[in-house]
Parts: sequence; C-alpha cells; structure tokens
Amino acid sequence: MARVTVENIKDLGFTFQMFGLDNESSLELYIQDIIDDAGAILEGVIGSTTYNSASSPTAGYVKRAEKCLVASELLQRRINRVLNNVTASDDKISTRNEEQQMQRYQDEAEKLISLLTGDTDYSFGIVKTSHFEETSGPGGLEVSG
Repeated sequence: MARVTVENIKDLGFTFQMFGLDNESSLELYIQDIIDDAGAILEGVIGSTTYNSASSPTAGYVKRAEKCLVASELLQRRINRVLNNVTASDDKISTRNEEQQMQRYQDEAEKLISLLTGDTDYSFGIVKTSHFEETSGPGGLEVSG
C-alpha cells in the first residue's frame, strides 16, 4: 500500500491543467497511477519490511522518498508535455526550472533511499544528453550554445 496520498502530491502544486487533463478527477487518477508505480519500485528497492515499517523515523523517510519519486515523475511528464507542444514559432522555450526541481526531488529520494538501505552509492543512474554544447561564460555562468 502506497505511503503517500493523491492529496499529498496535489499539495505540491500539481494541477490538471499542467498535464492537459480535463478535471480534478482525471488528475487524481493520473497521480494515483504514478503513486502505485513509485510505491512498487520503492518497495522493491528498500524491501517490504522497511517499506511497511511504522516506526519513526523510517516511516517518514519512506513516505518522503515516495513523494519525491512521484513528484519527479510528474515533473518529467510535465517537461515532456511542454516539449511536445513546441512549435517552430516558439523561439524561447525553457524547461530548465522544471528540470532543476526534478533533479532536487531525485537527489532527495536517492539520499533517503541510501539512509533506508545503508547503501551510500545508490543512484537512479539518469544520463542527460543534449545536442547543445555547454560551456562556462563570464563568472562561471553556464552558457548553452
């Protein structure tokens, strides 16, 4: 059974409009599906005993890790939606803020999973690629070109 609820995730600021859904009911089903997947993945990684623990702080770590996994997935889907709706006339489209927020959720989930498993090298192993070459600009600012 999932540790987080649809309300926990909606409280993070996700709305049905962000995903092109028709209403709140559609969003709730959409989120619940992601919660179910994230719960199954997390339980597989940390084990059933830890996942189902009611003791503190373990239960809190599990819930927060699951919340981070769900939020990360929702942000990835949001990024995909934005990028799929780009047209040739959209000169300036950026998902940088969403990508950074998604990365923060992933980092937090990894830290919590490491705490729960004792594996300090745990990582989701995401590789990010781009056809843009990144360089440093003045003052160490990141510049894409």
